[in-house]
Amino acid sequence: MNIRAMGILTVLVIVTTLIWLIILIPAQASAPRVDVLHEKIAAMEPLGFVHYVTYINAALITIFDVAMFAGLITFCRKEEPMWTTVAMAFLPIYGLGNLITYLSQIFVVPLLLRHYEAPGTRAFAEVLLGLTIQDWPGSAIQGLNGLSYAMLGIPSIIVGWIFYRKAKGLRISGLLLIASGVLSFLALIGLLAANYELAAATLASGAVFLAALVPIARFFLKSSHEGRSTDGSATSA
Repeated sequence: MNIRAMGILTVLVIVTTLIWLIILIPAQASAPRVDVLHEKIAAMEPLGFVHYVTYINAALITIFDVAMFAGLITFCRKEEPMWTTVAMAFLPIYGLGNLITYLSQIFVVPLLLRHYEAPGTRAFAEVLLGLTIQDWPGSAIQGLNGLSYAMLGIPSIIVGWIFYRKAKGLRISGLLLIASGVLSFLALIGLLAANYELAAATLASGAVFLAALVPIARFFLKSSHEGRSTDGSATSA
């Protein structure tokens, strides 16, 4: 397999994830406290540059994640053909779910906000906004987002376990991928239980995931510079 391409894909995921954290943390810290939906809608209007950059970047993270994990799973396939096949099966669920989540914030939410401003469609638009705003507690899109990350948690745990057991240079990354996957499931449980403090484990999962990717990128880029070839076996690491 092309290990240089794997390194580049991992770097792309690192860069877009860093942008996500840099935008998200200050935004959450400075966001006004809102308790009801109409206050949330008022706080969103008008949608600014940061809103669109945030969700375009999030969509790019999703695309790069799917590509990167497809490569990591291929890298591990000879060691665990059955479990890597299981891991691959969950990637489309994650990718589709998160693209729906993030692209709806770019294309659907702005349209609903315009309808919210019109008296004749205000009530209808408010109901739909309550279902589609990604960071509104209990919205359907927030649930889809949490479920999508939990689906990514399955290949994260599988690949992480293979790395830990069979890839000497990637054992720390393996443990961090496992931790990130577990945190994603805890966040989903928090959403299902309406425990939004536990649901915030999504942010911790993203930070741990980012930490896991740094040694992975270094490993593949270093291997490509050394001219190391691989047949797709994790033990060739």
